[in-house]
Amino acid sequence: MSRISIRDLPEPIHQLISTSAERNHRSVEGEIRHALVLYATSLDKQKPDVHETSAQIWQRGVGQRLNELFQRLRSDDFFPYGVNDDAPHIASYINESSPLALLDCLDGRGEMNFDMFDRIVQWSSCSSTWLLSGKGSMFLVPDIGSSYSRFFVNDSEKAEDINFYLIRVGGGRADGLILCIKHDTVKNVYSSGYMYSNFHLRSGMGATGSGNLKEFIRFLKINCSKYRLIDRNFQEAGLEGEIDLHHPVWYVRRATQASWLMSLFRGEDPDDWLKGYIWDDVAQLPFGGHPAE
Repeated sequence: MSRISIRDLPEPIHQLISTSAERNHRSVEGEIRHALVLYATSLDKQKPDVHETSAQIWQRGVGQRLNELFQRLRSDDFFPYGVNDDAPHIASYINESSPLALLDCLDGRGEMNFDMFDRIVQWSSCSSTWLLSGKGSMFLVPDIGSSYSRFFVNDSEKAEDINFYLIRVGGGRADGLILCIKHDTVKNVYSSGYMYSNFHLRSGMGATGSGNLKEFIRFLKINCSKYRLIDRNFQEAGLEGEIDLHHPVWYVRRATQASWLMSLFRGEDPDDWLKGYIWDDVAQLPFGGHPAE
């Protein structure tokens, strides 16, 4: 191992060490040894207890993820204005009889049973896999381009309780991506998915992409007339790398009003997306229920 001389350090760092050594009545070498001892001690304190059990390691990890989740919900404006976002109040939101169990979990000392786990997942709309094991992203946003019917249609739900936000992302490598957000307004539960690989909302899709988009719009008119469909625009480059890092409400609050969905329902081209393709048959399809907004 090669040795490093004090003179090998950049002059500003050497000067700082020399000044500190003089102030503490040490030699320069003694000051460096003292600093290294403190640094090594701090590293040792960061090491997990080698005697931790598997249960303790899991509890500590869950506590860290819970803290990350609650902080993300705060920064994403998940809590309405005037609503308390501290841990004891969150315990009441998930119907805990007391804040103590949740506080112990946040500290990495308490056991989170599956009942509390399920209530936190439903309330926060976070990924159950991420919260349980740390695998994947905090929020689940799968590609639903080839299976969107299962995302939109659920016979067990009351249609009047459901809002769908169809958010067109503009800019960056994900230009034209459709972020679909489903909101159960009674339970206040969100779920998300995106569509991009099979079709997108921009020019240059070609015959296959345009055909897939056309089938999607036909599907909405035929099968989703009982739901409230809300189209929006979200302009931000670089979103493709972080689409699953925010709560769905973060996108809903930052999206702007749009009219592209109603244009497509009428068989019209919103912005040169359908160049060369005629959608007269889409325009003639009946559409009932709530109109697009």
